[in-house]
Amino acid sequence: MENLESKNSPKMIMGFVLGLLAGVLGVLFAQYTFKSNEPQKVSTVEKSTNGITNSNPSTKTPRLSVTNTSPRKDSSSIKSDTDEKEDEKEKGNEILETLMALGEEKQKEGVSDEVDKMAERFNLTVSQKSKLQELLEAKAKAQSEAGLKLFTGKASIAELIASDEDNYSEIDKAMQELLSGDQLAEYETYAEEREIERIEKKTNEDLGGLREIAGITEEQIDQARDLFIEINASEKPGYMDMTNITRNQFMGVIDDALDKRISGVSEFLNDDQVTSYRKQLDGFRKMISAFVPDTTE
Repeated sequence: MENLESKNSPKMIMGFVLGLLAGVLGVLFAQYTFKSNEPQKVSTVEKSTNGITNSNPSTKTPRLSVTNTSPRKDSSSIKSDTDEKEDEKEKGNEILETLMALGEEKQKEGVSDEVDKMAERFNLTVSQKSKLQELLEAKAKAQSEAGLKLFTGKASIAELIASDEDNYSEIDKAMQELLSGDQLAEYETYAEEREIERIEKKTNEDLGGLREIAGITEEQIDQARDLFIEINASEKPGYMDMTNITRNQFMGVIDDALDKRISGVSEFLNDDQVTSYRKQLDGFRKMISAFVPDTTE
């Protein structure tokens, strides 16, 4: 854990991302941010397009004077307003499709790079490398599809869980059967290194939020670091079966994790600092709750 102690923590309001749902909550925040900015982006695209179209006087279509002077909108005017809304929607969809296509292409490149590195490290056979490629591509596809559904608001809780980029539980199980001997021993070392990196990342995110609190000291940060390392190590992705989990159960997991953090920092923060920290967590919980779909009990 020496590496955990040596790195500085970034200032991140998303510092409470749970180890259990780390990738999920990161995706949720990204989609939330994109949603809030989308109308502005679409508007910017439209203005640029209109500017190009209107820059040449010869391309302007003259309006009939009777239409401009009439106190009432005729059917063509109403239709025009509807068409404009449809155009705006289509442009928004085009932007989303473009971003998704770029994301998928980058994702494929990332999978190939990861497979090449693992194949070299574990001395995989051609057959083993091919199987590993299939496993990682399936994981990436599940994340991509879940991410799209999160954006459109149609993701189930199971799909939300599937978008967790830090969840390698299924990959680890498959590798136990795929590898043997020295390969498996090296993979276990690799998995431990990957887990340390995950704990380090999540701990730094937790600390980033804590650093925003007024009057926080380095001594308190050091105490918090020890606390968050312990918590994030216990919240390993995939340790619970959430296939048929309900909304209430899911939010219960979130609440338990947040309560664990509040209880822990209460040991070394003063009352005002604990109040500030609790407010940050409450805002974070509301954001997450808005993305979790309703389920039947």
